[in-house]
Amino acid sequence: MRHVYSPLTLYGNPPAFAKKYPHTWEAEELAKGKYPPGPAWTPCHLDPDWQPPTTITFKATPTYAQAAALPVKGKKGREVTAPVSASSVALASGVVFTKPPPPLPQAVRRFFASRTTFEPHPEALKIAAHFPDIAASVLREANCSLPLSFTCTVNDNGSVSLLGTDLHTPASAYTPYFAPLTTRLNKPPPVGNPPWDLLKPAPTKTQLLIHSIPLTFLPSDDD
Repeated sequence: MRHVYSPLTLYGNPPAFAKKYPHTWEAEELAKGKYPPGPAWTPCHLDPDWQPPTTITFKATPTYAQAAALPVKGKKGREVTAPVSASSVALASGVVFTKPPPPLPQAVRRFFASRTTFEPHPEALKIAAHFPDIAASVLREANCSLPLSFTCTVNDNGSVSLLGTDLHTPASAYTPYFAPLTTRLNKPPPVGNPPWDLLKPAPTKTQLLIHSIPLTFLPSDDD
């Protein structure tokens, strides 16, 4: 922004003129008490050797994003524009962003109950449709503060699996409620006929068998 410099704009107000232009000859004279106040203020500079500048430039303070985007000196004196990122702007403004934890795998969020007899359940579709709401009701009655949203599946052996839809709550957090959930699962319709074993977290470890590897490549240490 440019402002045209003119002493006439403050004519009749010597204190205001001296405050705005403290380094002028008039301001120095006013500080010595040599200028009359009010309307007697002369509407021009009295120092014949003083020449006012034509313009005065005021620089605006850059924002954090603008400051981060200013060019910096690279190799051989070349200017390199620094990349502007949200983290750099946040760091300059004092705002701290925390990265959320990664979502848990489905195996860690799943718990299940197997039937005592491995065979398809005649009401598998009804169980899969109704048991998530029934499980949420059981947990709510137990004053459970954990997430109450699940999906349910029933496999060909009749095993019932519940998967927590919250991506950061493991199945192990529901361990204190496995007994009442299993008791409700083994009640008569609409869930179906008993019995099921106690609910437990899904296994998360597997063992692999790889064929056709020469024994000479196996390490001597079994671990």
